[in-house]
Amino acid sequence: MGNNISKCETYVNKFILKVKDKYPDIIIEYNYNEDRIFDIRHNNRALQFGDKEFSNYIGALIRDMFFNNNIFNISFGYDYNYDRLNDTEEEI
Repeated sequence: MGNNISKCETYVNKFILKVKDKYPDIIIEYNYNEDRIFDIRHNNRALQFGDKEFSNYIGALIRDMFFNNNIFNISFGYDYNYDRLNDTEEEI
C-alpha cells in the first residue's frame, strides 16, 4: 500500500509542477486525507471560475496524468479558506 501512495504522490507532485509552469502565480498544495484522497487545492478563484482555458488544461492534465495511470483518488479545486490564508484572492 505504501508504494502505491508513494507512486501517486509522485504523480501529484509532477501535476503541481506542470500547473505552476503554465500558471506561475498560482499557489497549490495538497494533502492525503483520512478518506485516502489526494486533496489538491489552489488559491486562484478567477482561474477556477472564470477561465475556460484553465479548466480545459486542468481536465486534460488530470486525465493524462492520473486517470490514464489508473489513479482516481484525487480531488482538485479552488479552496476559499486556503485563498484567504494566502491573501491572494482575485476578482473575476
